[in-house]
Amino acid sequence: MKELKKLLFVFLAAVFFIGLFMICDRYAEEVRDEFAGSISPSLIGKSAAPQDAEIKAASVGDLSVESMVQSLVSEDYSADAVICAAGDILIQSSQLDMAYDSETGTFDFSDCFKYMAPIFNESDYTAATLKTTLAGSGGGYSSDFAGYGNADGYSNSPEILADNMAQAGIDLVNCATNHAMDSGATGAASTIDFLESAGVRHVGTAKVSSDSKDYETDLGGIRVAFTGCTNTSNASISEDESYYVRTLENYDRSKLLEFCDHISQLKASSELVVVMLNFGNVDSPEIDVE
Repeated sequence: MKELKKLLFVFLAAVFFIGLFMICDRYAEEVRDEFAGSISPSLIGKSAAPQDAEIKAASVGDLSVESMVQSLVSEDYSADAVICAAGDILIQSSQLDMAYDSETGTFDFSDCFKYMAPIFNESDYTAATLKTTLAGSGGGYSSDFAGYGNADGYSNSPEILADNMAQAGIDLVNCATNHAMDSGATGAASTIDFLESAGVRHVGTAKVSSDSKDYETDLGGIRVAFTGCTNTSNASISEDESYYVRTLENYDRSKLLEFCDHISQLKASSELVVVMLNFGNVDSPEIDVE
């Protein structure tokens, strides 16, 4: 009697599951037919038909993990960007004389960039090195040209230079050079102010200790970090003013290691790090071995 009950239980269970399967299969077909028209052919790895041809809807039955993965890996996720390096910008006395309009008492350095501006503007980003200060009229060691000038290797240029650089297509400058403190701490801060007012980014210097001396941006989908540093400074820098400019202090080992660690930190958050290092000797035909 017990064996008969077991057989009856097994029979009823089999009937139940067979019936459940048939019901699920029936409704699965209805769902498939209802939503097949909304499934993108690209999802299952099928190429798109010509524009004039009728696009046929894909069936749910055609879906597979393999085709979906293939569709994803075939997408183009590459990115590219063109970065232009403009080199050093240092305004000599001859350029001050050329750019000065004695009738209006103003300067215009546009002609200094007119041949390079088309190249700058064709690039996605243009970076240069600013080897002068923008400390305002009378802010430097020489005032030979309406309050601006060069003396004993120290340079202070008209603030209009920042606007002229922006108009030429220069996006960012490294201010960490041997000229960064040519007009003292006040001149270093003033330089940053004039650059920011013109819309030109800067690296290598800061107005307060908490400010970053780097700049990070997205170029065509690529995360790029710019950073600047100088080996030396024309003017002596006191301990209280050391945060104004990042310097290696004539290749001091501890400063070198510190800067290398900083670059590693930037690499952790960016795909590309552009290091703008000011070093070497003036008018030397040889590359500095350091």
